[in-house]
Amino acid sequence: MFEVLSEKWPEILDFFKSEYDVSDVSFKTWILPLEIKSVEDGLVTLVFTGPSESQGLKYINKKYLSFLKVSICESLDEDLDLQIILPNGEMDNSIATTNESKAQLLDRIKDSNLSEKFTFDSFVVGSNNNAAQVTALAVAESPGETYNPLYIYGGVGLGKTHLLQAIGNFVLEQNPEATVLYTYSESFVNEVIDLFNIFNDLHMKHKQIVITSDKIPKDMEGISERLINRFEMGLTVDIQNPDYETRMAILLNKAKQESGIEIDNSALDYIANNFISNVRELEGSYNKLVAYAKMKPGTVIDLDFAKDILKDMIDPDNKKNITCESIIEIVAEHFDLSTKDLISDKRSADIAWPRQICMYLCRYFTDDKLETIAKALNKTHGNVIYGIDKVKKEIETDPNTRATVEVLKKKVDPE
Repeated sequence: MFEVLSEKWPEILDFFKSEYDVSDVSFKTWILPLEIKSVEDGLVTLVFTGPSESQGLKYINKKYLSFLKVSICESLDEDLDLQIILPNGEMDNSIATTNESKAQLLDRIKDSNLSEKFTFDSFVVGSNNNAAQVTALAVAESPGETYNPLYIYGGVGLGKTHLLQAIGNFVLEQNPEATVLYTYSESFVNEVIDLFNIFNDLHMKHKQIVITSDKIPKDMEGISERLINRFEMGLTVDIQNPDYETRMAILLNKAKQESGIEIDNSALDYIANNFISNVRELEGSYNKLVAYAKMKPGTVIDLDFAKDILKDMIDPDNKKNITCESIIEIVAEHFDLSTKDLISDKRSADIAWPRQICMYLCRYFTDDKLETIAKALNKTHGNVIYGIDKVKKEIETDPNTRATVEVLKKKVDPE
């Protein structure tokens, strides 16, 4: 069996990488250093010779062990167990981590100005933030080796701070010798004389730099052009407003963590449909419901309860806040598509036409610039101009198009 496994090992790794969508960086860092030691009595033993040794072993067991086992069993058509050890025979004893070592980790997290609650495990991934999450994890797994600097930008309350601190927490947990500093730009600038030289020194020494902002680098104010150029030489990714699916996933995730309170999905749906601009206000409205429910033991958080408690935050007399994101969701639902389809690169007529209607409605209902509309739909400025003009012409010449657009207008703004 050892010879068979050794022969098929490259094939197994290829299957594992593609089947579980493992990034090149993660594959190189954590999987390629695995070597086959033995196959005895139905137990496959691999040796990890990669970085961080015991900490790296702990990470592999947590994230990849079950997937590797499935890949091996499917390839060999055998029901086998799997264990991974270090070259000295040491196994992962992280389950028996002492309170002292946990306390030491928490102290290091505190000393780094981080919060232990911001981790990759607690970050809800959606179409709006997937690219940022994937690159942030790659940076955390191999700091200083790729995407350096990593620049994450997006509006208020969309998860930039969460990802930034998740990187720091991950690095501290995996490498006891690592030094991490989370700081605000104002504090950092006040403590050093020449930020440009500090940046260059850290970068030349392959120290990972991660920056977050609500603007792209070139729009940052009070920062020298040569430093902005340094920001742009790594990777810049953005986080957009969460779509409905992501908002519901965030709320359901929080609801799972509650104990002693019954929460109906209709209440969560109400929150997800009315708080759409960022995660902070979404979680804030949820927290308010839970706080009021705890004041009266036995209270069920249902739709009526949510409407009553949140009525001061959702004023029915005010016009509904219409955004490109809310329009995209309405159009997607009308045409029985996903929001991912509408903002994808797919060009088939069944997707391209609803996408162009989105462009038209965004221009009709919002004051957003064409560039903003283009960004929301993951398209170019020229695509938006073409799409809007096309829909305008169809409205003038085709009664069916005119009727469809009118229906969608009422869905966007029932007033």
